[in-house]
Amino acid sequence: MACNTAESDSVGAEPLSGLARAFFYAGERSLVVSNWDVLDDETANLMSDLFRISSQNKSLSHGEALRQTQLNMLNNSKNNEDAHPRVWAPFVVVGEPEKPN
Repeated sequence: MACNTAESDSVGAEPLSGLARAFFYAGERSLVVSNWDVLDDETANLMSDLFRISSQNKSLSHGEALRQTQLNMLNNSKNNEDAHPRVWAPFVVVGEPEKPN
């Protein structure tokens, strides 16, 4: 997992890090990227839940699956630290895959 993948590599450069752009150039249509450094354990939990939610309901957009994951983190937090935005807020979906016909 990489941190801050939504940030460009330099001032005036294209948005997204080189790593994120590389996935788009390789054919990916949608990525979950972060806007700042993230916490390792919490991010692993968030991503595991995101993949679980996405696999259980394939009709959800990636953005909606991320939203549900973030709400799960807030609703299931045991304390204020677990609910803090630094845990769930850095993540956004960039792009979106085409819906099957």
